[in-house]
Amino acid sequence: MNFQNKKIKLLTLFLVACQSILLTLLAAFFIGKNYNHTISTYPNVKKETIYLKDLKNKQRSDILSFFAEEADKNKLVIVRTEQPVSQNGASKDVKIGVLGDINKHPLPLFFAGRKIVSSALLNKLLQSSDSVTIGNALNYRSIAETPNFASGQNLVLFKLEDLVKQSGSINGTYQVIGLSSDQKVTFLTKLSSVTHKTKKQLQTTLGGKVEEQGLMPTIIIAGLVLNAVGLLILLLLTLLQSLTLLGDLVLLGWSKYYFLLKLFSPYIIAAFSMSIFVVPLGILISGNFLSLWSLFFIVNLANCIIVAVLSLLASLMITTMSFLDVLKHKFPRKSLLIFSILGYVILSVSIIFGSWALDGPLKTLNETYQMSQNWHKVSNLTIIKDSQFGNQNQSHQDALKSRSKDFYLWYKDIYQEKGVYLIGTTIYTPKVVEALSETDNSLPFNKPFLWLTVSPNYLKKLDIKISSNLLSEAEQGKRLYLLPPTFSPETKVKFKKWLQTNDTRSISPTDTPTVFNQKRQFLFKSYKSENTFFTWATKTDEPLQMKQTIILVATPANMTYFESDNLSAQGLNGLIKFDISKIPNKKKEKIFTNIRINKYHPTFDSIGNYIKGLQKDLSYTIYLFGGIGVVLLCLSLVLVYVILRIYQVSQQELFNVKKFLGFSIFDIYNKPLIFLLITFIAELLSTILIRSRAGTLVIIIKFITQMLFVLLYLCHSSIKQLLNNLREE
Repeated sequence: MNFQNKKIKLLTLFLVACQSILLTLLAAFFIGKNYNHTISTYPNVKKETIYLKDLKNKQRSDILSFFAEEADKNKLVIVRTEQPVSQNGASKDVKIGVLGDINKHPLPLFFAGRKIVSSALLNKLLQSSDSVTIGNALNYRSIAETPNFASGQNLVLFKLEDLVKQSGSINGTYQVIGLSSDQKVTFLTKLSSVTHKTKKQLQTTLGGKVEEQGLMPTIIIAGLVLNAVGLLILLLLTLLQSLTLLGDLVLLGWSKYYFLLKLFSPYIIAAFSMSIFVVPLGILISGNFLSLWSLFFIVNLANCIIVAVLSLLASLMITTMSFLDVLKHKFPRKSLLIFSILGYVILSVSIIFGSWALDGPLKTLNETYQMSQNWHKVSNLTIIKDSQFGNQNQSHQDALKSRSKDFYLWYKDIYQEKGVYLIGTTIYTPKVVEALSETDNSLPFNKPFLWLTVSPNYLKKLDIKISSNLLSEAEQGKRLYLLPPTFSPETKVKFKKWLQTNDTRSISPTDTPTVFNQKRQFLFKSYKSENTFFTWATKTDEPLQMKQTIILVATPANMTYFESDNLSAQGLNGLIKFDISKIPNKKKEKIFTNIRINKYHPTFDSIGNYIKGLQKDLSYTIYLFGGIGVVLLCLSLVLVYVILRIYQVSQQELFNVKKFLGFSIFDIYNKPLIFLLITFIAELLSTILIRSRAGTLVIIIKFITQMLFVLLYLCHSSIKQLLNNLREE
């Protein structure tokens, strides 16, 4: 007997399928995370850990020779693991270097019951005369593949000498397998002699790393929660629509439990049937590991259990009803209404906060569109798009120092080349000036101004001319500031004092060593220009052009930590910019594949393309939030329908009488409509209070959509129900 609404049934089956797929994706994600843990702890045997740091490249060959001799003499295996980390904290690759006697110490790598790397494969790697790898690496021939899991890292195994060459450094964390207690002492003594480090330094950890979880599991879990809520609502709705038949079926000999079984069993069976689809899907996105089929089958069984539990929760409405209540079509109206109203309020709060969270991406997207128009004259310039931060074998502080030093030396190598510019701005808006006036760092000027930092060659592009003697002194390390001609003599004196204090107060012995940091000499000169200066503003509330501008002519010799430590900054706020059209082809290799920065794997892109990329990423975020918002809106409409349906079923006879007497829809359904109006006012006031523009717009759209839905439904259902009742009579 089919007593279910076909559309509701299809929608319920769709949510059952979605829940199965989401659980599979979540399982695949955590399988990838478990794989990452497995390879990060490889080799999982007894080992001694050695830490090499602050060693120079000229020591590389001596240390590698020592490792090779000791491994051959004492039948050792030496392993180095490296995980390059990008600036956003992500680590995509795990690179492992191996050296030694694999026959004596076989180090197979197992995961999920499968041997990923065998001892024979490691022997083949080490005995190869070519530079080969296990796994894929750029410019290396791979002799075997490694698995590719969703959210899993890319594993690549090298010969140890190849990994050291590829990373550009001998520094790192080394695992030595096969040392006895006596051999350990001897090994450390010899290594100390080779590296000129104490035994304590060789055994002092370099520092750890912070692993970013990412948004993906949060998004999947949020999707599962929404899906489960929607599924429960639809199951309640299915039950509610079938209540009118229950009394008749009970008279025919059906029990309440048999009725519920017939009503909900198709959804549990459908959940189980999803195994045919989700098990192959899970295997496909998990490195084609056939041994994982049982895990994904169990995950799908979990989906069956969830559907069964949700069905039981929905069934409580009937199981608590007495036999007479079933015959009279009486049901726990108050309990259902309270549950539905509570669900509606929770969904409304979710929509408000979701819309509030959307304000940020929408504002940023608007700013990027404004920038694409405002920056069109400089959109052809190239910037650093992305780069890796370092590797886990360094502490965060050491990695920052090394990175700053390497990028500083790189810029020092290239800054005089054509088309290489240094451009940075600090915009002192009225708000910033007012805020600083209340601190110890009060400004000598109570009006907005621009602090523009430029390289000498970009100064020429601005058509500002200064003497060659001044440029020469700046090249020798003197801090050269050009002050606007509109400043009064008194203001200039105040600014000179403020700039000197500002530039010298935070100099530290750990800063990148420059001539200025040692001598701390300044030069001040007025410039002649009637032009306004482009501010490179990234926010819509910042001016694009400013006349009152202080110009710092920056050279590698006169930099403070503020410039030298920010040369590696990426994106639109990066200091270094390139005009590719003006750089000779023979110089491009020196600039973009410089040995000093290769290990950070920088990528470069034009400002125009970078802004388009930001817009694309932000659009995906907005689509995601928008999709979740549409789901929440649909769920709220379903809850509104449930509330109305409960109200109709419980008082249908009274409504029929009122309809005959000429009562309007508002008079008949005034309580649900007043409830929707009150919640709309509360939601609107909430969005205004938290200053959410997106929230205000979404709440208004939600209210209009709900009212149209309610009016259309009530007009249609009132006439239909009245005709049915007349037909029965």
